[in-house]
Amino acid sequence: MCAKSLTRYWCRAKLRTFSNSSRPQESIIQEDIYKSIFIALCFPATYMNLRAFSKFISEVGWPKPLAPYLFRCADLANRYGLSFRELLYFLASVDPNTGHGGTAAELRCRYMFKYYDRDRDNVWKSEEFKHLILDLRKSKKLPIDATNVVKETQETYKAMAITDSQTINVNDFLRAVCDLKIRGTSHIFRSGISIVKYLKDMGDNKDKSSLLDASYALPKPPGTVNGTVAESPRGKMTLKNTDYEIAVHTVKIQRSGQAINIDEMKEIQEAVSATTLKQPINEYNKRTSLDIFSQRSVSNEVLKGLRYLTTINNIKDTKTSYTWGQLDPPTYARNLIQVCNQVREIFRNEPRLLELSSPVYIMGDLHGNVADLLYFERTLWHIGPGLSPCNLLFLGDYVDRGSFSIEVISYLLSYKLQSPNKVNLLRGNHEIREVQKMFTFYKECCLKLGEKLGTEVWNAANNAFDTMPIAATVDGKIFCCHGGAPPPWLCPVITAINDIPTVLSQPDNQSSLAWELMWNDPVRPKTVNDKLAMELLANEGFAVNTRRGTAHIFSVEALERFLKANQLTHLVRAHEVAQAGFQVQQKGRLLTVFSSSKYCGGNNDAACIMADQGKLRILRLETE
Repeated sequence: MCAKSLTRYWCRAKLRTFSNSSRPQESIIQEDIYKSIFIALCFPATYMNLRAFSKFISEVGWPKPLAPYLFRCADLANRYGLSFRELLYFLASVDPNTGHGGTAAELRCRYMFKYYDRDRDNVWKSEEFKHLILDLRKSKKLPIDATNVVKETQETYKAMAITDSQTINVNDFLRAVCDLKIRGTSHIFRSGISIVKYLKDMGDNKDKSSLLDASYALPKPPGTVNGTVAESPRGKMTLKNTDYEIAVHTVKIQRSGQAINIDEMKEIQEAVSATTLKQPINEYNKRTSLDIFSQRSVSNEVLKGLRYLTTINNIKDTKTSYTWGQLDPPTYARNLIQVCNQVREIFRNEPRLLELSSPVYIMGDLHGNVADLLYFERTLWHIGPGLSPCNLLFLGDYVDRGSFSIEVISYLLSYKLQSPNKVNLLRGNHEIREVQKMFTFYKECCLKLGEKLGTEVWNAANNAFDTMPIAATVDGKIFCCHGGAPPPWLCPVITAINDIPTVLSQPDNQSSLAWELMWNDPVRPKTVNDKLAMELLANEGFAVNTRRGTAHIFSVEALERFLKANQLTHLVRAHEVAQAGFQVQQKGRLLTVFSSSKYCGGNNDAACIMADQGKLRILRLETE
């Protein structure tokens, strides 16, 4: 009996829930698992990652700390991602209704062996064997103190005619179970809840909070044609039929487009009924609204200071001297540090892979070019991000090279604090301390604010950078990051990005995947020679990025494989200057966008991309 046969046997065992159907019962249950669990947790990816697996496995009765070991034993191909079939075989092996006799017992024991092989070297050492003995004693309700566990372990070794210094391979284990030297394996390695019961309960309790909550309820791609999904406060996709409420402020707008006269709704006579005034107000939304519209909020204080600085300094000429005018630098710095600290907590609560809904403006590198940033604002979101109908997505590299990095991060982080669901910031390769010390951001902070205060601002900004998300999708079809496509051995499916640690103070050491997403480049066709072609062929379309001295370059074949594996259509990235402000590459599947004109004294244009209604539109600035 193969694993497939085990699955069929298991599916036929107890499926009375579906007895009214004329279709084969095992087909129905497998289809239900596929739709209600696998697709719901993994779409648009074709493999289930550890994060999704952990969420599900805890729902069927397994302690969450055991999820990594269960995932490893289920991952038959060692790809760090489970196919649907691999998930199905695993569920069959651990289901409480699966028999433990004949070939079914052998297959269950093979999974069991992988589960207890914690160091994945295909043999059990004494400590790994003790885990098995401990679980066997628990199932028999015997004492599980260290003395008794060690004693039974030694007795079992003796019965198997081996010493505790020897290792046990899978054949040794199977033979010991067959010869009854190890008893009780039929009672362990079982889910707490039968998958059939779990699916039945899920169907009977759709209104209750379970694994398939609102964010997973529809197995549809984000941003479907009927517009049923939208972004939640933490970047997760949720239903667009969320309840609405009336904002607590009203905004009066001049003909020029400037927002003036921000008033509380209740203070406007004859506009609000007495019954409305008695309605309860969402305190969180009230605080958010106050932060956006109150001119005394710390974020607005920073923004006012920023706009004052841009009027008294020539922000288009980086060679002119810098002045603070009547602005108090220490006060501005303290406010900016406070903004950085608050935004850091927002980033910490966001997934590493944001899931956004269109319409979205996608911005490339800014590199301290506050003039172009404000130009984009006047053109595209002149009333401010909070009142713009579009989401904003910035792809990183906010600092260095340009002379106004402090102003750029003041703008972006202040608006992120005010509109965390509208302003989305990804990390670029210049949001790294070591890189900044090689370039200009650290020097700029010390030059403008003095060494002590400048270092404090620089540290606060980088503490926020350490928690930034790494990548994003738009409508589940457009993948966005700073650098480029990651190699499949690090990222078999994009949901693996959510396993990147939240705080990355040393990304080169802490996460190879994050590093690749921030640094990778597409192959430049003119640089391909026989040696590079062979390297790309031997490494699934990836080769060492010699131009940058780190990370990789990727071919069009690698990009197409990445897009297909994740059911994506395009990759949008930044990272490289583009003469026209953008560049379409690799069979039209890759778009590079650069949002800082006249970069490093050059004559390039600045552009951004608008993703909306299934189109990626290039918007270019008319630079002087």
